[in-house]
Amino acid sequence: MNPKARQELVGIAALLVGFFLGLTLLPVPLTGSWGRAMGAALWQLFGVGAIVVPILGVGWALAAFERLGALSWGRAAVLGAGLILLVPYGIAVGIGPVFPPDYTSWTRSERLVGLFPAFLANGVEGAIGTSRLQSAESSRMRRHPSLLPRPASPRFGSPSPTRLRGPPPRHLPGP
Repeated sequence: MNPKARQELVGIAALLVGFFLGLTLLPVPLTGSWGRAMGAALWQLFGVGAIVVPILGVGWALAAFERLGALSWGRAAVLGAGLILLVPYGIAVGIGPVFPPDYTSWTRSERLVGLFPAFLANGVEGAIGTSRLQSAESSRMRRHPSLLPRPASPRFGSPSPTRLRGPPPRHLPGP
């Protein structure tokens, strides 16, 4: 079998697997007990990132048939795998990476994150600490020169050029 035919065969298989995994994520019992168990495991493990798994199969198939331009099937797979983790990880950082130990007591927004991205977000927050980064950024922004009040300019009729005030008044055209 030549390499091009093998690549297209892998693309067809990836499309079929992606289609099956997409059906497992639906709340409709179309895929049987195995599909129901796989869908539940994907939702629990990756949260909203599980939606990218069927898209990954479609992207891999398109890349195998050379429909994505310079993007090879390997690059498409790495891009999809990164999105599976990064999308829910961003949600975890946004809502705060502290999750209850019992998955059944998670809120809906926490369940959007999934177990594995929540584990990553909690570990990164424990190692680096997002609160320290946020406080450093906010203190830097408070000292930024463009955000400090400026002294009024004498050309606008201010009696004291050292008095701090807001933006200069707007001059309206006369009658």
